[in-house]
Amino acid sequence: MPFLKSKKRLRVKSSKIFAGVAVAVLNVALCTVAVGRDKATAQEVVAK
Repeated sequence: MPFLKSKKRLRVKSSKIFAGVAVAVLNVALCTVAVGRDKATAQEVVAK
C-alpha cells in the first residue's frame, strides 16, 4: 500500500510541474504577442 501512496504523490507532483511549465509557456507567448503589437503600433505611428 505505501507504494501506491508514493505513486499517487509523484503523479500530483508531476502534474503541478506540468501546470507550472504550461503557465510559463503561456506567459512567454503573451509577452511575444504584446511585443509584436507594440512594434506594429510603432510602425503605424511612423507611417502617420
